[in-house]
Amino acid sequence: MGDKIIIMLDNHTEIFGNLCNFTDRFNELKIYSKELAKIIEDETLKYVSDQEQYDIKTEEFDRKFHFVNDTFKRNLRTSIIVSLVTIMENELHQFCNMMKRINNINIKHNTFKGTILEQFKIYINDVVDLRFELSKNNWKLINEIIELRNCIVHHDSNLEDWYGRKFAKIEVIRNLSQAIPSIIIDEKSSNIILDDGSCNECITVVQSFFDNLYKHTLLLYPKANSTSNIFNENNSLDF
Repeated sequence: MGDKIIIMLDNHTEIFGNLCNFTDRFNELKIYSKELAKIIEDETLKYVSDQEQYDIKTEEFDRKFHFVNDTFKRNLRTSIIVSLVTIMENELHQFCNMMKRINNINIKHNTFKGTILEQFKIYINDVVDLRFELSKNNWKLINEIIELRNCIVHHDSNLEDWYGRKFAKIEVIRNLSQAIPSIIIDEKSSNIILDDGSCNECITVVQSFFDNLYKHTLLLYPKANSTSNIFNENNSLDF
């Protein structure tokens, strides 16, 4: 076997490559969200059509329609938020590892205690000194979206269950629902209700954060002899 060939990229190119990978993943998530919306609509219309065509008013039909109109919708839409946060947490790890390599830093971000958000914040502020203003880039919303995922995964989308067990960060979810009004809290059931709009708004918040993060970082690590601008006037990527 021949020697292993290692291609070393300049810092700007490596950052831009990771940005492209991140952009691809979020574009795929948007497609996934759009396809789920179509599936939900088609299945709902199918059951309504069956009821009208055959005048089905049986208990079995009611159960099936409840499944499509409630359980099916909820599970598909919450899967978008779970996927979104999974991608986001992975991207935060990737970004810290990238900063470690291009700056030749010995300290790893996971040396620090806390969640990946806490590790990321410490790493870019205190270790790398990236000078990226988190407060101006939806950092509060990013934290709240992660708590939304936690409520979905660990509390079945309920702020309080049948036995009175309450989600630990109810106020965080309420704050998020005020910032994104399409995230609805059913006060009677304490259940979080998502629609296509709320899922897409959460995706937009996270994507905007990473777009701004990478744009800021690319400016700190310019490509030698390059005056090209890869962002258009709307701060979106130009390919």
